[in-house]
Amino acid sequence: MRKIIYYVAASADHYIADEHDGIDWLEDKKWFQEGEDFGYSEMYARIDTTFMGYRTYAKLMDMKVPFPYSDKRNFVFTSHPDPMPCDEVCFVHTDAIAFARNCKDAPGKDIWLVGGGVLAGSFLKAGLIDELILTKLPVRLFKGIPLFGEHVLPGDARLVSENKYANGFIQETWTFQQ
Repeated sequence: MRKIIYYVAASADHYIADEHDGIDWLEDKKWFQEGEDFGYSEMYARIDTTFMGYRTYAKLMDMKVPFPYSDKRNFVFTSHPDPMPCDEVCFVHTDAIAFARNCKDAPGKDIWLVGGGVLAGSFLKAGLIDELILTKLPVRLFKGIPLFGEHVLPGDARLVSENKYANGFIQETWTFQQ
């Protein structure tokens, strides 16, 4: 069975975007050292599919760059009646939980849950997230979009590894009992 991996960066207080959906704090060049990708390449090689909510997708489209995951199958969960078109994505208007379960049972590599917090929270509540790779930046936002919407890590979450980087990042890998 395929795994759903939530590979995500967050503030120290577990927000994935600020109160205005901004991620400027995440893109600050001071955080990044040449050649360090915080396990992204390794995770990206494990997947052949991405899932994301519409707000995450819209944020990507607002960046006015080529769609970054064009070599994968990409699904955007939305109730938006007229989503911004993109040849590289398929819009899913049906139940996200049922769709994700069917995808997990289908053959293929693992699935990356790109974001956002509300979708991740619903997947967490439904027991669909198998692995969380959380990179925490040494910044506090105090409000914004929470890592899992209104949900918190369940009691059966198990910390598998923790890496501390010279720039202050802490990357934790968690697994969940299914």
